[in-house]
Amino acid sequence: MTFKRLLTQFRLMCYLGNGYKRADYAKKKDLYGYIGQRCRIPMSLPLYPKLVRLHNNVIMHRSVKLVTHDDINGFLMKSSDEYSFKNQETLCPIEIYDNVYIGMNTIILGNVRIGPNVIINAGSVITNDIPPNSIVGGVPAKVLGPLDKYAKLRLMKDKGAFEFRRSGAEAIDDRTVEMAWNRFNSKQGKK
Repeated sequence: MTFKRLLTQFRLMCYLGNGYKRADYAKKKDLYGYIGQRCRIPMSLPLYPKLVRLHNNVIMHRSVKLVTHDDINGFLMKSSDEYSFKNQETLCPIEIYDNVYIGMNTIILGNVRIGPNVIINAGSVITNDIPPNSIVGGVPAKVLGPLDKYAKLRLMKDKGAFEFRRSGAEAIDDRTVEMAWNRFNSKQGKK
């Protein structure tokens, strides 16, 4: 890792709690291929950030990993004299379109396009293109359903929800915690 890259990574980590500020910094320094409006980026910088294009309103948890290279050829060439490849490393672009939410610990492998209006569940591994207006999850990730149907179900569930103002974990009072547990246990058939 070069000193410049290490310094850039350190600066991104200084914005630890705010992925929007990290995106603004990366945009100002022209680190990525493209960053649109209202984006939140992870803490770690991909090896080749210029191979990543983020359109508008791309929200990534800080633990998301973007893999912009594949160096298996180099490994194979060193493991046996039988294997000879033109390049030791393959460059793999990633493009993420508008209105995409990517949950924690998701890994996005290269040569992938993620369509607009997509939610990616936490812990997913994205190995192929994701169609627009979908919810995906799993290892490897697969389409779980359409985004609009999911949003309507959330709206129906929200009608019975209780309200609280979030300003940190300490902001949830005991009564709200008890209500949440009661609701959870009633769904699970427990008392």
